[in-house]
Amino acid sequence: LAVGLFLGASALAWVASAPAPRRLALAGLALALGIAVVELVSWGIVVLAVGGPYVNYASRYAAVPLLLVVSAFALLLDSAWTRPGWPRIVTIIILAWALVLVAVNFRNENLRSPGPDWRSTIVAATADCASHPGQRTSTVAISPTFIRVKVPCSRLR
Repeated sequence: LAVGLFLGASALAWVASAPAPRRLALAGLALALGIAVVELVSWGIVVLAVGGPYVNYASRYAAVPLLLVVSAFALLLDSAWTRPGWPRIVTIIILAWALVLVAVNFRNENLRSPGPDWRSTIVAATADCASHPGQRTSTVAISPTFIRVKVPCSRLR
């Protein structure tokens, strides 16, 4: 439903915008698609080589394509806003809808949400360093919880 609404809003913004922003928006969308395909293929190769399930812990790979899509959409809306009449009304409706989506999804759960509390892990690592004076590093759990990093005791506060 969200994708359908976004496509409909994009179509309205497309019709209401001028030709120059349309070309820029198409270039941004093509670049977003290219980056997304490259990332999917590279992750697919890794999954096939390892033989494990595809688990995308790295939403950072989706960030650039999504930012390019949002930028293309913003270009279309900016162009539509400069035109009087129905394009401006469409822009107001789409922007209001986008603000509601941002407000509703601001604190969305993700794969890193159930991670350990940062302060308590740092306190534990600091206590570990204090109890072993010759120790140079301590292990700190981050999110997802199975990932651990070694932090120099001199950097812990």
